[in-house]
Amino acid sequence: MATLSTFLDNKLAGTRPSVLVYASAGATVASIVALNLFKDGQLTLRAKRAAWRYIRIIADPLIIRSEIAKAVKDIHFPNAGADEQFFTALPENGLSETEVLTIAQNLAAKCDGKMDETLLSGVVYWGTKNNHDFIMKLVGQQLWSNSIFANYFGAVRKMEAEVSNMVLALFNGDIKKNASTYTMGGTESILLAMLAYRNDGRARGIENVEVIACQNVHPAFDKAAAYFNIRLIKVPVDPSTECIDISEVVKNITSSTVAIVGSAPNYATGIIDPIAVLSKIAIAHNVGLHVDACLGGFLIQFMEKAGVEQPVIDFRIPGVTSISCDIHKWGGTPKGASVVMFRSKELRRMHAFTCSDFPGGLYTTHGVSGSRPGYVAAAAWGVLLHNGVKSYAERCRTLVDGSKKFASAIRATPELILIGDPKLNVVAFTSDVLDIYEVLQAMQGKGFIFSALQFPAGIHLGLTLEHCEARVMDKLILELRTTCKELILKQGGPKKNVKHMAMVYGSTQAIPDRSIVDDVLREYTDRYYHNESEATTH
Repeated sequence: MATLSTFLDNKLAGTRPSVLVYASAGATVASIVALNLFKDGQLTLRAKRAAWRYIRIIADPLIIRSEIAKAVKDIHFPNAGADEQFFTALPENGLSETEVLTIAQNLAAKCDGKMDETLLSGVVYWGTKNNHDFIMKLVGQQLWSNSIFANYFGAVRKMEAEVSNMVLALFNGDIKKNASTYTMGGTESILLAMLAYRNDGRARGIENVEVIACQNVHPAFDKAAAYFNIRLIKVPVDPSTECIDISEVVKNITSSTVAIVGSAPNYATGIIDPIAVLSKIAIAHNVGLHVDACLGGFLIQFMEKAGVEQPVIDFRIPGVTSISCDIHKWGGTPKGASVVMFRSKELRRMHAFTCSDFPGGLYTTHGVSGSRPGYVAAAAWGVLLHNGVKSYAERCRTLVDGSKKFASAIRATPELILIGDPKLNVVAFTSDVLDIYEVLQAMQGKGFIFSALQFPAGIHLGLTLEHCEARVMDKLILELRTTCKELILKQGGPKKNVKHMAMVYGSTQAIPDRSIVDDVLREYTDRYYHNESEATTH
């Protein structure tokens, strides 16, 4: 029997070598294209996108544009009323200090929320009165400092370094082996971490880098992917744990994967991903593991000292290669102050920007911005030193106890369903018998501001220190239970297969083409910078 080689030699005898080369190359290219089309459901995804593109071409001028315009008209911001002044150009003659301060005070009184009266979900975590006068003194000392000129503003340089080192030590890092960078907020911390992984991957020959994260990961990772041309692979939530689906993480690792992301906790439901399990996967596949602890890091790291069981999410876990942690949340400092940490100084160097041929001299920055206000770093530095471990541990205990009490109340309320098993200050819930967004609206009318969630429909409360005061917590629970009973009565009893459609989240999550929703969101920027009387434009 002739072998395959003999058969092919006989069939191709006399064929020019160039034809064989072209045919082989063409077959290889065709195979690669086919693999890219079919892998990870790409063919189905592209088919859906193509279908919606054609639908938009037909419907956009007739229906979609009109509906987007209607949605934009519903975007409103607080205003100062009929006597509001609008400045669209410099005044010919400058206003006096008294005039400017009067206008500013009027705007604050009529346009800003009363942060220590209305109970917000998160936003101002310690309230506005803690250390206020002390912080203002620190701000005043460094009001004009700029950390990019470190050779002149040496105090701010030192403060940024010490803040970074203190937070690194909090996460069981070693300043001699590990590294950290002070940033202007959680988004910048995440951007720098993802930039470091991208650059590290490219240095190792991976041009089209991929990062794996859960569907509920913070949008800052989507922003990093968009900015730095990273393919962000989103895997589903495990419905049994509300954490990242571990099996899907393993399934999606490829030769282009440079990092996995775990949340501690995620913003939407407040659930902490299994960092130790993700660490084992990262080590086994030689990829990085970033822990996003922006929301909860400054609580988690004090849980043990507060006498509460503490999940380990830091550098004690061998596979963890970077961590982001905001100070301006539970650190009690003004916005924006955050730190991103790395297991090695080599990885940190991957996010630095350098320009050695600038005619103005050698240029380097270790963050997104160039100039940075030193007074924010000064405030963060002072607050950390002033509070110390004991104070943070006490506040951690208060928050954890308050969160447990509120979560228990949700479990005991028959109209509501607790999402997951929250350990920190974020408690999320939904309902299968009433419209959860109507609960949100009703509670807002009673002075309790919740946050709307989507996919699935729900709401959450980011507890602050003010929520945890006994009288406030008792009132919160009473009002929530009363609201649920009132809504059930209003709709004539519990509903089956309830549709959560009352809020913008509830309506937009049903739209298959998310680009339409994105168009509405982009219009937000135009509305944000709109500076005319509402009466003149509507």
